[in-house]
Amino acid sequence: MQLPNFYEHYCPAKIIAGQRSLSNLPFEMGRFGTKRALVVIEEDIYKTGFINLLEQAFTDSELNIGQVFSRKNTRVTLGGAREIADLFRRSDCDCLIALGGGEAMDAVKSAAILIGANSGELPSEERFSMTLPKIFAVPAAYAPGYPVTNLVELFDEGKKKSRYFFSDDLIARLVVLDPRLTLKTSASNRVAYAMDALARSVEAIMEPEVNPIVLIYARAAIGLVVKNLESALEEGKRERQADQALANASLYAGIAFSHASRGLIAATAQGLNCITGMQTGIASSILLPHGFEMFSEKYGSQIGEAAGAFTSKRLSATESGVAAVRASLEALQGVSPLPKRLHEAGIIESELERVAEAVRETPFYCESFFNSQDVAVLLEKAF
Repeated sequence: MQLPNFYEHYCPAKIIAGQRSLSNLPFEMGRFGTKRALVVIEEDIYKTGFINLLEQAFTDSELNIGQVFSRKNTRVTLGGAREIADLFRRSDCDCLIALGGGEAMDAVKSAAILIGANSGELPSEERFSMTLPKIFAVPAAYAPGYPVTNLVELFDEGKKKSRYFFSDDLIARLVVLDPRLTLKTSASNRVAYAMDALARSVEAIMEPEVNPIVLIYARAAIGLVVKNLESALEEGKRERQADQALANASLYAGIAFSHASRGLIAATAQGLNCITGMQTGIASSILLPHGFEMFSEKYGSQIGEAAGAFTSKRLSATESGVAAVRASLEALQGVSPLPKRLHEAGIIESELERVAEAVRETPFYCESFFNSQDVAVLLEKAF
């Protein structure tokens, strides 16, 4: 590994993972000086009864759950975030717990901003600094690293557009990965989240100067997905170990990508989600092999350093790391039950122009790395 001339890395999240790790949540909350939590949970997660596991963790604890807010599985809006923030104040809570996937995390982050702003209004600038209530995350899906990113998206009904905000205080102070909370994830969602994590990890590596810590996390995420995806999809042989591996892979991918925060695949997947409603994991799965081919020559050396995570065999001096990664991606696509092309997923060709326009508005778009022509080429190849 060749170190760059300068790099920085920041991830304040404490991670506790493994069997019955959820039972440690109250103790850890106490260490952060918090006592009363507002739990934000997605409606479909609430119906599974996972809230009971969380409540059991607080039995015999001096800490408690002040209120539980169950939200519909829809995009996070400014009005919805205000509702959570108002409940937080009325319930005399001092911290927030997100129980669920990315939408629960975005809802908590958005509410935290409104709680931190005494005016109850959103900051005027995308990048802001203010004191926010502490955030704790309990993922109940392999959401691709949302707890450890400093980014939040919410829809402003007044302005009729999505807005993005960045702050290191939006990173969860504690992330709990308990395998009991992911076992009910559907097969299609398991592979979608895993492929999203894989795409984010690959793009985190493809940078002009790779932060070495990013490379470590990205390689770990890639290796966990490659080794465990097939096992996690076989219902008859499914084990908690494979589920836990993919949950960790998503978290590691988030840590890696949050320090890149730009990428053709991530931006295009977000654009597809915005215009067509396609799940970003499905979009990432379709786009990944084509995006990889477009940039594999430019970032061949970085890909070569990470190639070992994609294959169990040792590469010889004459073997190409790019070829090894390509073969691994093809194998994973073969295992995946997800559509292989955008048109197979129901995307209409006439929508692609609107998608390309939406990509420019995402926080992952960066003219110094790729441009609108690259987006158009990727969409055409993937269609």
